[in-house]
Amino acid sequence: MSRISLVLVENHDLTRVGLLAALKQVEDIEVLGAASDGHQGVKMIEETNPSVAIIALDLQI
Repeated sequence: MSRISLVLVENHDLTRVGLLAALKQVEDIEVLGAASDGHQGVKMIEETNPSVAIIALDLQI
């Protein structure tokens, strides 16, 4: 099975840290990065081109 590349965009620190810890435990997921706001998240997604982006719904871009 191929690895899934992923970027996480979440503005709540505790949620972001917890999700990152859980995602890094999954062997088939490669976490390319995490952003704490919408602007940083869009930039990271454009630069890394992940196969999946998990984005908080309440962010402003």
